[in-house]
Amino acid sequence: MKHYRSFALAACLSAAGVFAAYGSTGDPINPQSQSDIASQVQQKLASLPYYTVFDSLGFRVDGTQVTSTGQVVNPALPDEAKSAVMDVSGVTTVIDQLHILPRSFMDAGIRRAVLRAIYGAPALQRYGEPVVPSIHIIVDSGTVTLMGMVATQGDRTEAYLRAMSVPGTFGVINDLIVNLGV
Repeated sequence: MKHYRSFALAACLSAAGVFAAYGSTGDPINPQSQSDIASQVQQKLASLPYYTVFDSLGFRVDGTQVTSTGQVVNPALPDEAKSAVMDVSGVTTVIDQLHILPRSFMDAGIRRAVLRAIYGAPALQRYGEPVVPSIHIIVDSGTVTLMGMVATQGDRTEAYLRAMSVPGTFGVINDLIVNLGV
């Protein structure tokens, strides 16, 4: 079984694919245990102390192996994520594919400005209220990527337009997903 999960700060975006898979011993992997592992990994990653609105953490579960993916600002976060995932019952291997974003004063300024532009908008403030905000802001060399979930297409468009209005951005990629349940 392969089970994929990627999530942005308040929006744990699930993309699950169920395929025949076997553990390293050749025994079939129970689909329920795959789901249990994915759920526990998701909780562990979301509760990391240095995980912020400026990081993107995702993962893929394949049997007892978990591959972490995404982009992070804090260079300590990949090691913390790996350690947290190894604590999950049933996980035997963690492959780290997290990309540490380069340190840049320009990118740091853009991050703060996009955060203020999006979460300062009355229509979008509700997305910043949960412990793990819904709209996730990744800035890499001046390019902004918005990730997460919003409730309406209008909110998706407003977040994009607000990010585009921030001086110094080279472009905005809008990967926000509209989910009426948000």
